[in-house]
Amino acid sequence: MDDVIRSARNTIMVNVEYFGTGVQHPDDTEMAGAYKIAFGKDVSGMSRARLAAVALGIFHATHDLGDAEDFDIVAVDGAGHLILEEEDHPAGKFAGYGTAEKIAEPFDAPRPWEPTLYIQATTNSDFADVAWARLQLAHTVCERLQSHQELCKENNLAAVRSYYAPDAWSGSAQWLADNQSMHVSGQDVWFTATPKNHDSLVSTMPVPLDRLFELLESGKEHEGDRSFACSLGSLYYHGTDANELIRIVEQQDENSGA
Repeated sequence: MDDVIRSARNTIMVNVEYFGTGVQHPDDTEMAGAYKIAFGKDVSGMSRARLAAVALGIFHATHDLGDAEDFDIVAVDGAGHLILEEEDHPAGKFAGYGTAEKIAEPFDAPRPWEPTLYIQATTNSDFADVAWARLQLAHTVCERLQSHQELCKENNLAAVRSYYAPDAWSGSAQWLADNQSMHVSGQDVWFTATPKNHDSLVSTMPVPLDRLFELLESGKEHEGDRSFACSLGSLYYHGTDANELIRIVEQQDENSGA
């Protein structure tokens, strides 16, 4: 993962925005901002969701708001991505072990990290020139993947197929993707398509779901696992070396004339 993005993803902050145009309590006029959290406890083993809950507890323990209802207060990472807090974390636990320092203006309308995912794709014929499929990992897409994965596990199903297509296939202007489907098992997700008016199949590599969800939640790549990589905020999955897929996509962009 890019060093700047990795650093931003590993930073926990609290974002404080005004609702509307102003505040009602005079002591709150300077409260809006992005607050960097310094943890006074060892939090190395905590999930991002728990870190978010602890960070919010630290902020509220160290800043006395006149009227909290005037603000939207959420946990974010250093890039301004929303981090949903752990719902069952005891309120205020560890709140007395840390500081919150305002370092910048608040991020505008934080949203979860929803990167673009490029997946290595192959075909069983020379008709289609394909190297990847592209998918925007919106929150609703991840929820769909998780629900299908759980359905397979709970009912001992080999896979669930739905008519859901990637946002794009490389070279599809030439081979015209048809009959596009998403396949989810208890372990993986992969996509298939058939070139219009041609008897062949295009398919992505199966992407391991648990690894994908872990990476989205933590932003941390496993040492020695070269199948996933990140470049300029996008994720890449390749059967053996994601950096090879990054090179392919970048080369195509360079030659696109855009």
